[in-house]
Amino acid sequence: MSYRDAVTRSLVLEEPLRAWQLNERLNHQRLSRGRGLSRAGDRIVWKAPFANVPDGAVILDEARTPCLVLGDQLLQNGYVPTLHPSAS
Repeated sequence: MSYRDAVTRSLVLEEPLRAWQLNERLNHQRLSRGRGLSRAGDRIVWKAPFANVPDGAVILDEARTPCLVLGDQLLQNGYVPTLHPSAS
């Protein structure tokens, strides 16, 4: 699945986003300077219906634990990195 298709699907849109629309969204979502956990606090958290989340995506469950999506399963512990508490 392409990035454009994934964003379009997560926004539940009928028509794919155009290049300028993707560029505009990416420009607003730029992270602050720094590496790793030092900039984790400014990460954007998206909301989307679970059925629209593609395999391989990392999501936060209700307890804000990172989980890897694989079909209708959420995989935790050992499958994805543990986030530093300041990233919540």
